[in-house]
Amino acid sequence: MTNKIKFYRKSNSLSQSELAKKMGVSQKRISQLENSMPNSSTEPSLTEIIKLLTIFNCNFEDLFEFKRRNSEMPNGVLVKYKHRGPEHVDPDFTYLVYGDTGKRAVRLKNIVEIGTIVFFHTNIGGSDYITGYFEVEKILQKSNANDHKEIEELISDAKKDEFIIIGKRDGSKILTSPLLFDKNLALKLTSLDITEEYFDQSSSDLSKLTSKTREHRKLSSADTAALKQMCVGRG
Repeated sequence: MTNKIKFYRKSNSLSQSELAKKMGVSQKRISQLENSMPNSSTEPSLTEIIKLLTIFNCNFEDLFEFKRRNSEMPNGVLVKYKHRGPEHVDPDFTYLVYGDTGKRAVRLKNIVEIGTIVFFHTNIGGSDYITGYFEVEKILQKSNANDHKEIEELISDAKKDEFIIIGKRDGSKILTSPLLFDKNLALKLTSLDITEEYFDQSSSDLSKLTSKTREHRKLSSADTAALKQMCVGRG
């Protein structure tokens, strides 16, 4: 069970002392729980497990099988997009299609494969939000003559782009309640290589975050699993 409690504690922005207070135990006990091994003398009691599940709003399998799930989770990609108006809706969340052209297409091609989880984020009202994700089921390229017919038949503006990904219906999610992508979330995604010190006073947190995520960013399987978990219950 090592690190599962720690992961969920950090995902809920709780310190060890704050979690200890919510559970009615000592901070030392929280440290023991976060580092306990199955069948050890420090593993959580049934009462402690029930409290943890309530505080973290997760189920037993999430808390105790997280490591196994991480090993099966594919890598992810963060894609920043802008609203390009009614003449070019992309990503197309209705048909689960997204396309890119130029340098962005080259970058996406280098980090995406079948099964990759692609998270989309954009600026809404002056803040950045994760708005949905696709599990890539198909990749189409205009440079591939065999893909031309299928691209032309797409009911999506992405047909104008050079590199196109299509999402798997049962592996994709559109967030009706977008997830705020701010400094706190960014610090939890170790793949982004962002530290607390990076957010200094030279510019706003949003400006700093945009600088690090303007290009498509690859996420580890652990970060992908974490981000998917944060999207639970949002659509």
